[in-house]
Formats: sequence, C-alpha cells, structure tokens
Amino acid sequence: HHGGGRGHRPVRCRDRWRCTVSAASDVRTLLAAHPFTDGCSAAELESLARGARVVDLAPWELLFHEGRPATHAYLVVAGQIGLELHVPNGGSVVVATVGPGELLGWSWLLPPHTWRFDARARSAARLVALDAGEVRSTCAADPALDRLVTHRMLETLAARLEATRHQLIDVYGRGVT
Repeated sequence: HHGGGRGHRPVRCRDRWRCTVSAASDVRTLLAAHPFTDGCSAAELESLARGARVVDLAPWELLFHEGRPATHAYLVVAGQIGLELHVPNGGSVVVATVGPGELLGWSWLLPPHTWRFDARARSAARLVALDAGEVRSTCAADPALDRLVTHRMLETLAARLEATRHQLIDVYGRGVT
C-alpha cells in the first residue's frame, strides 16, 4: 500500500503548495543539464525556463490526477515516477515508470490538455516543472524550438510505445514461439 489514495491532493506549482521554488539559476542549471534540452541555444533555454519551478516529491506523493488540467511538462531529474491507470475494480496499476533524464507527460502539448494518467512518486524525486502555456507560446513563436520540442516528444512517445509493446509480449506472448 502506498499511503496515498485517490483522494490524495496533487502537487501544484504554487508557493503555498509543496512545490520548491528554487533560485532561477538553480532551475536553469537543472534545465540545461537535462537531456530534453540537448541542442537548445542559450536563448531557447531561457525561454523554456520562464515560469519553470523545481518540484521535490516524497515517496508515494501524487504529482497529478487523470482528467485534471495538464498545466506543466515535467523533466525528471532524480527519482522514479509511476504512471498509474485506474482499472474497473476501483484500484490502479502502474503502467510505466519514468526516471532521471526523461520527460514526464505529453498531455500538456495536445488539446484538450488534460492528464490521461495519475503520476505518483515511487521514490523521493526531483523534477523541473515547465509552464506548459509558456512552452506552447514560445514554440509557436520559435519554429526551431518547436521542431526540437516536437522531436523530443516523438522520442518520448516512441519509447513509451516500445515499452508497452514489451509489456504486452510479457503478458500475452508467453508460450508463443
């Protein structure tokens, strides 16, 4: 049992919540070191850093809820985040785990901008939360950054699809030669 239930409140990147608001230089340093930003110019990094925050999560803490507005993109710096899917019996199952160096979430990019899973820390975790509205508007104004972000998103989606394929083989492929 993880100690948090469906009623556990998601973390919000506001000063009054559990979000750690680090000095701007800390956010920029973490952002520049993350693989998601490989190939970004200094100006592009500065654009992505607008509205960005560092989020520290305790084990089993809920980051976001399925069906809620996807207001941030998350870059995992440390720890593990489980993506949970609710199943008909009222429980949930972890369908993927996202770790350091990975992008968490794509719902922020595509309408209707709502989360399709719950995300919960599987260990203590640190993430950089990018303001989704800022990223979308910056990309709309900067075609080169838009291509880079789109490429990173496609890499993320392809990796998740491949992981899902392997999970399906594990579940349904046993005994098949």
